[in-house]
Amino acid sequence: MKWEKAGVVGVDSGQIVICDPCYIDGQWAPKTEPPGHDPLHITKKGRARFPKANAVYRYPKDFPNFADPIPSLGGLSANDAVGRHLLEQVPQEPSGEFSYRGCCMASRSEKPQLYYRSGFSGAGVALSSGYGDGTYPVYIKRNKTGRIKEVLIKF
Repeated sequence: MKWEKAGVVGVDSGQIVICDPCYIDGQWAPKTEPPGHDPLHITKKGRARFPKANAVYRYPKDFPNFADPIPSLGGLSANDAVGRHLLEQVPQEPSGEFSYRGCCMASRSEKPQLYYRSGFSGAGVALSSGYGDGTYPVYIKRNKTGRIKEVLIKF
């Protein structure tokens, strides 16, 4: 059997989740904090310059935007401080939570598995789209009786 084009999938967050849609209403965790950036802390290079050595700056609690000035960093933005190696992002283990934040964490890690609220695996898998945002073709392959047996997304 050959591949046939099923359609396209749009990606605006650089990631994709594969799941059974029947679990979205009952298993999807409510949004508890915005997704995206991990906590930041001052590195050794920054200790002499800033009084809060080893302080943790959390987005959005301590700064509303990565481009906005942070007073305790002398008015530097988080982006500027990271670029100057005064702050570094602290890697976090993916939570596996079946939520947008959980998907964001999983898609940036080597552990893309998402879990049901009960803790069992199988809620889904979140992956990076590999090439970022865009529209990607989805192909299917059928068995001899016409059932879909494979899915391919070309990033």
